[in-house]
Amino acid sequence: MMGRKGQLPKSFMLDCKTYFAANPSSFPADESQIIFILSTLKEGIAKQWGQYYLSQIHQGHMDGILADWDIFEAGFLSNWTDPAALLTAEQKLGQLQQHGSANDYATEFCILQTDLEWDDSMYMAAFCKGLKSEVRAKLIEHSLGCPICTLDDLITTACLIDDALFMARKEHQQHTANTPSSSNQPAQGKSAGFVTRDIQDKQRKAVEYLENALELKTGR
Repeated sequence: MMGRKGQLPKSFMLDCKTYFAANPSSFPADESQIIFILSTLKEGIAKQWGQYYLSQIHQGHMDGILADWDIFEAGFLSNWTDPAALLTAEQKLGQLQQHGSANDYATEFCILQTDLEWDDSMYMAAFCKGLKSEVRAKLIEHSLGCPICTLDDLITTACLIDDALFMARKEHQQHTANTPSSSNQPAQGKSAGFVTRDIQDKQRKAVEYLENALELKTGR
């Protein structure tokens, strides 16, 4: 199943943990889970590595990497995960940019996130960095009055802001398309730094939509 270093070990470990969760009666203790994983390694050097630790278990030597599940998982991933693969994942996450919706960007971000072991603050900084500038600006403005402390909340808020901005743009485009053009009509939009009342109303509605959505989410 696994015979070389790379990102495959993390996927393999996740599959095993999912199997354990689906069959708790078959794996009631750390030892049974560790034995299952070691016995599943059937190729090349991974098989030799597994057989060494299986022999240690049969001899009653449950120390070191075999002491408990958390230590075993950390040791397993440290031994079999390729540092170059981690570096590649870090580079991809650092270069990721929002080009479409915030929802699509968040999905790509979370996929790359599974290959890394950062803390929330690092993920949050990377996520903000890749957002469109208008979304990031509104997010910063919102966080001044309502601090965002977790990555999940950051993603949810960014997506709500992005949706609100999209709705405001769409409504403005529809209004513009339905307004007859005339050389006698005053120019719409910005002129010498002036923003029309129509655009101000659209922006206000977008902010109200965002605030209502956040109130529903937080229960306030």
